[in-house]
Amino acid sequence: MCLFHQFGIVGTLLLTAMPPGLAAGHSQTSSLTGRVIDASTNQPLKNIVVQIPEIKRRATTDPQGLFIIEHLPVGRYLVAFQGNQVESMHIWVSLPVDKGMEIKLSARIPVAVVTVTATPWATHPMETAQQTASVSHEQLFAQSGMSVGEAIAELPGVRNVSTGEASGTPMIRGMVNDRVRVLDNGIGVNYQGFSRRHMPTLDPLDSDRIDVVRGPASVLYGSQAIGGAVNLTNAPLPTATDGKALLGGRLSLGHASASNSRVGHAMVEGAQGGFGWRLAGIERAGDNTRTPDGGIPNTDFRSGSWSVAGGYSGEWGQIQGRARSFDNHLGFFVPGSPLFRLNLQDELQALESTLYLPIGLLEMSATRQENHRRAYPGGIDATPSVNLFLTTHTYKSRLKHLPASGFQGDLALEYVQQSNDSLARSASGTKTLLPDYETRSWASSLFEEWRPDGSSEQGWILSLGLRHDSRTLDVGPDLRAGLASGLQRNYQATTGSIGAVYQFSSRHSLAATLGRGWRHPSEYELFAAGTHDGVAAYELGNMNLKEEKSLNAELSARVNHPRIKGSLTFFYNRFNDYIYLYETGLPPINNLPVLSFNQADARTRGIELEARVPLLDSFEIRGSYDHLRSRNESTGASLPFTPPDRASLGGRWSRGSLLADAPQGHVDINAVWTDTGRPSGIDEPFGTRNGMLIKTGSYVVWNLDLGVQWKWGVTRLKSDLGITNLFDRRYIDFLDTYKQYYPAQGRSFRTTLTASF
Repeated sequence: MCLFHQFGIVGTLLLTAMPPGLAAGHSQTSSLTGRVIDASTNQPLKNIVVQIPEIKRRATTDPQGLFIIEHLPVGRYLVAFQGNQVESMHIWVSLPVDKGMEIKLSARIPVAVVTVTATPWATHPMETAQQTASVSHEQLFAQSGMSVGEAIAELPGVRNVSTGEASGTPMIRGMVNDRVRVLDNGIGVNYQGFSRRHMPTLDPLDSDRIDVVRGPASVLYGSQAIGGAVNLTNAPLPTATDGKALLGGRLSLGHASASNSRVGHAMVEGAQGGFGWRLAGIERAGDNTRTPDGGIPNTDFRSGSWSVAGGYSGEWGQIQGRARSFDNHLGFFVPGSPLFRLNLQDELQALESTLYLPIGLLEMSATRQENHRRAYPGGIDATPSVNLFLTTHTYKSRLKHLPASGFQGDLALEYVQQSNDSLARSASGTKTLLPDYETRSWASSLFEEWRPDGSSEQGWILSLGLRHDSRTLDVGPDLRAGLASGLQRNYQATTGSIGAVYQFSSRHSLAATLGRGWRHPSEYELFAAGTHDGVAAYELGNMNLKEEKSLNAELSARVNHPRIKGSLTFFYNRFNDYIYLYETGLPPINNLPVLSFNQADARTRGIELEARVPLLDSFEIRGSYDHLRSRNESTGASLPFTPPDRASLGGRWSRGSLLADAPQGHVDINAVWTDTGRPSGIDEPFGTRNGMLIKTGSYVVWNLDLGVQWKWGVTRLKSDLGITNLFDRRYIDFLDTYKQYYPAQGRSFRTTLTASF
């Protein structure tokens, strides 16, 4: 089915959300103009990015500090101002406006000022009921490896479940894989994440930023967001004013010594009037992961990805098409299969539009994703023992109405159709790991936010979200027990959230939320039957599993003062029928332990603290602490993979003029302390060595980063030298799936160079 046909389906879905005659005509459009200057000298600042994320529009200030963004719809939107070495700022603007803006920015170490993931619209993290965090593209390239998990692992409450440098899976408050929804520009990515070693099949460098929502996000993103959401978003496509043409781009090169990994990233974009486009490509390669005890055999990798996007923005709205492709060839260290290799492929095509209507914005999207997973226990030249081909079609529409009487809201409809083909069979004829299946899912959601004082920066912000999901699973005939004639399962769930934020001022707020989440059992948890080579176990599904449900409560105090920025959060999450993997005690099969799935009530609770304290315009101290405790109510033990406590403390010194042509530099040093890691019991994944449970010791790791940027002709250059594990400390990472055999990585030098024009 082509995307244009799919787009027609989305339009049909939207008719149910639109009052009769709503589509007649388009709303009034206007322009946003202004000037950005240095607060201390009143000199113009160029190359400041002015962005309206809600409607995917941006501009960059010229040498006179001027900017203009045309064809903007009526409404109230968050406008963000960001640049190198300047204070990031956000302003709510009600369009149309009668005059230009004058924005004064001061020398500060920049921080993220916008989230596009915690609510249906872009907003400031101080004004959301749930805790959010973001990582910028600049941070991604200078600090992260190749995986989404490593890219966001330094955020409070977030960890990386690693399998060498080539594979990392994000964990939020102890939840991982099918409990953390990974998104590509707000659309769920289905990467067959039924194992802790299954990483999201996206390259973090293909995004402009990564947003993280800590805690259940089922109202916005459905079943797999019971533990949180990770959203990789692209920058808006460029547009040009008055028919002018724009052309820009970026070339980045990087190297890390620990595994001799190399990365290259190239991006070029342009615009002619309202038409904008972007091309990007990434290539990575690395040798075996190196540790203080030597290299981990068979952990080399090579991956590549590319993306293309193009679209048009006009008075009526905007439309764009985009496509991306990801291909990763990597090895896992599996003692019983020394040649074990994986080939992971993922492709996505999307058609998206936003229409400016008299009552708000109408967004429609149609997305097709193909995910292909192949495992080769005998080496890449052998026949794959696992060959899974998952196809997902997602049709989504949402109507965001204009603020009225203090209310701002969003009505969304979503239909997802999915099919899995298992192309490999075991010697007995059973399809390996999973049977063939198809699913059909419908969801409708309503999210309303009420600001009694309108646009005031003081007072209450109240929110209510409701969602209903309906899912049908059809499994084809299979040789597995109970599937001779196939079967059908139906799941229904209603989830909701209530949130409240009280703003004492624009600099202080108190937030609380109560949210209901759910998750259907995955097809793997239901029907697995056979050897799972990547984890060296024989795994059996449980067809009697029920849906998981959770109730999460959260309280957060926040401050965004020039002298201190940060938050303190307490949360408690109660699960009904939590699904977990356990060792059955049955006789080994093929010399492998036999694992299966069970359910029990469970709970987690924790504290997260983060703070940034600017001491001078050019220096700040940063610190964080996160604590998590969990309990399986059936066994009395903690849940498997519960991360140990962690704290960090560091400082950043930066120097340089606000003028874009002047050289700038920074020095960043921090120490990260991790407490003792305690296994839950014999059900702890990768948790035994020589028949004994692995308890990891506490440790401190130091990291150093040096950076400089300067102008060379029309090109802006930026270079970084990062040293992770500065003192080459030998330690065992509790969340490292190789902890049975090897310590974590030793000292690694990361060097990067970026040229932008």
